[in-house]
Amino acid sequence: MDCARARDLIFQAADGELPAEQAAMVRDHAASCPVCGPLLADAERVRSALVSLPRMTAPADLWPAVQHRIRADRRRRVLVRRRVRRLVPAYAPLAAAAALCLAVFLHPAGKQEPVPPPPPDDVAVLLTEHAAFDNEFFVGGQDFLVAENTFSTESIDE
Repeated sequence: MDCARARDLIFQAADGELPAEQAAMVRDHAASCPVCGPLLADAERVRSALVSLPRMTAPADLWPAVQHRIRADRRRRVLVRRRVRRLVPAYAPLAAAAALCLAVFLHPAGKQEPVPPPPPDDVAVLLTEHAAFDNEFFVGGQDFLVAENTFSTESIDE
């Protein structure tokens, strides 16, 4: 017999609940096993201690008291379920509205900063933007004429 099977049967063997040949197999295994041997000895010691205790009878009102507590607990659970069933339909729309408000006000899209336009990277871009406002502009001591998105460095005075 292996340890796993013996451990399953040790307490039944100690209580005398196993057939004789199966109990003998458990005891033979326990005699040669360093794990199951002490376990069987402990189980037999506990059984003998329990058998030596005086027998007691339960009070006559014990079972009616247990039944009363079981019924009271069932009634309490039924009342709680009824309250929940009444409250859920009443407060479900409020809970849905609160969840919607939280989703709207806490959504990160509502808090995004506007993205500034990228800075111009080219003088030609600056000149084109300025040309929309004025056909002439002054850069670095020279006047420039702007015509049809072409730029010349001719002086206006010439």
